[in-house]
Order: sequence, then structure tokens, then C-alpha cells
Amino acid sequence: MFNSAGEILPLVLLIVASFFVPFGTAFAISITFYFLYLLLTLMITKHVPSFMFVISGIILVVFFMIFTATLFDSLYPEHIAIVSEVALIVSFSISLTLKDFFIEKGKKKTNKDKRMFFLVRIREILLITRILRNILIVHLIIILIYKISPDQFHSVTMDKIIFPGLLFTFIFFVMVFNTIRVSIVKKKINSEDWLPIVNETGGVIGKVALSVSLTSQKSYLHPVVRVALIYKGFFYLRKRPDRYVINPEKIDYPFEKFVFYNHSLDEAVDNALQKEMGKKDLPVKFVFRYLFNNNTTNRLVYLYTCKINDEETMNNLNLTKGKLWTEKQIEENLGKGIFSECFEKEYEILKNTVLMAEKILGNKTSAN
Repeated sequence: MFNSAGEILPLVLLIVASFFVPFGTAFAISITFYFLYLLLTLMITKHVPSFMFVISGIILVVFFMIFTATLFDSLYPEHIAIVSEVALIVSFSISLTLKDFFIEKGKKKTNKDKRMFFLVRIREILLITRILRNILIVHLIIILIYKISPDQFHSVTMDKIIFPGLLFTFIFFVMVFNTIRVSIVKKKINSEDWLPIVNETGGVIGKVALSVSLTSQKSYLHPVVRVALIYKGFFYLRKRPDRYVINPEKIDYPFEKFVFYNHSLDEAVDNALQKEMGKKDLPVKFVFRYLFNNNTTNRLVYLYTCKINDEETMNNLNLTKGKLWTEKQIEENLGKGIFSECFEKEYEILKNTVLMAEKILGNKTSAN
């Protein structure tokens, strides 16, 4: 009940009740329901109802003023229905024309959480407002067709079906639709992976859903870990999946992972190794951090190495679809569009640091 569609229920209740009970009783029921709805909304959702609730209240007050002036003697329940629906359609249409004003007002809020809540809330309200307006227009068209139809189609029962019955049914289905829609959105949000938005030094300045970041035109800066698996000076490489945003099907390390929000770099490294090999307790060492930018993404890359010199350990790793590359094989294919951009950038640094240190240590061991 406590969604945007439910906020015109007090007015709908007046329309429905006026077909079954005296006007005074109908007003008592609707006004009581109005304040009860307001109280329960504040208690349960902790938020004030939107402008739709205010519009319903204004129309109720206007009708009540007419009622107290004893002008209802010449009116019928269908008059209340028609006038109410026209008033709602006009009010909703005005609200929709002010859509940009509401959104800009929300964007100017200085508190980030309040700003995000307001924008999400106003977009939801405007969506339901548009749906309700269209439904009310359809209902008025049905009423018009009914009123100009031959008299044999008219009866007290048909009046109750056409006027309050259809209206209440339409509103009920909109409420059910909105409840299901919100539940689906909440479920999706709860199962969504969230990425931190960081500055160039790695400080977290915000967060965004992974699905939003991948489809957004904004180039958010996200941290990514990459692990170079080196076995006795050989690099283990394979083709990147075709679903990857950066360099799909290029040759690269298979160990790459976004650092999720509230996750540490170590957790991301463990997840990258666990995903590909089913193991995470391997010797890894941080090498360096760098910024990577291209037309599709913006990343702060943390490069790690995992050096393995034991053949048994290497054979026990669950590695598939890749192979070991020598320095010579790599250097013969650099710059030919075979390797990923990140790998070519990282290889030159690894060759002059990690591999060179390994060679120096190997030569000292041989000399001894």
C-alpha cells in the first residue's frame, strides 16, 4: 500500500464509498483513511508522502467545503468521480511538465545521501504519475462511451462497475505493479556488485554499481588487481574472454579482478587466483601501481607477481586454455596487436625489474 500509487487511495475511497453510502459517511471514511494513511506512512517508511498525496488531500478538502455548503443536493456520485479524475489528470500533467525542475532541485542538495534519495524518489513518483494519468484518461474515455451508449446498457449495477469498480481495479493493479517493480529493483540492488570510485592515489571518494559503471558514459576510476604468474622465468598467458571490456581475446594474464567496495586489495588478489585456479594461498608480491585509460575505461591498476619455481606446485594448479611464454616469444610479438595493452605496458617494467633480479640471483647461485 505504501507506494506512490497508494497515495491517491483516500480520494479513490471517497469515489467508491459515495456509490454505496451517504455522502457524509463517505467523507468520514475517506478523511479518516487519509490521516491514518499519513500516520502509518510516517511510522513505517519514515518519509512524508509525495505531492500525489497532497493533491488528493486538496481535492478532498474542496469537496468537503462544497459538501458543508449543502450544494451536494444537485450532484451525483458519478459527478464526484468525473471531477476528481479531471482534477487529478490536470494536476499530474502539471507535475510532469515540471519534471526537470524537480530533478534540478534534487541535484542541488548538498548532502549526497539526501540528493540520491530525492532523485530516486522523484523519478519513481514521476513514473507512477505518468501511469496513473494515462489510466485516468482511459477511464474517462470509458465513462464517455458508457454515457453515450443506448439506455438499455445503463443500470445501477453498471454505474457501480463503470465508475468506482473500474477505477478501483485500475488503481489496485497499478499498486500491485509498483510493489512488484520495487521488489525486483531492491532484489537487483541487493545482489549487485558495487565498485569504489577512487582518486589517482587510491583514496575512495564514492561507489557505483558495476552494471551502471559498465554502461555509463562517465569514466569512473576503479581499482583493479592483476597478477602475473611467472614460472622459472616463463609467463603463463592465455586469451582474454570475449566479454571483457578491455582488449577481448587478446593474450594476457588470466588473473584480473575488480576490487569491490569495502574489499581489500588482498581479498581481490585471492578472489582472482581462486576464480581461475581454485587456490588462493600462493606467494604473491605487490610490484607497482599505475593509471590505465582508454576510450572505454579508466582504471587504477595494482600489479602483483606470483613466482613459482617448484614443478610440482605448478602442475597442481588448475590451469586451462593457456600456456607458458618465454621472454623471446613475448618480445617477438610485442607491438603486433597480440597482447593486451596492460600486458605490454607491464612487461617492459617486469623485464627490467623482476626478471632481471631473477637472472642476477640465478647467476650468483651458479657462480657459487
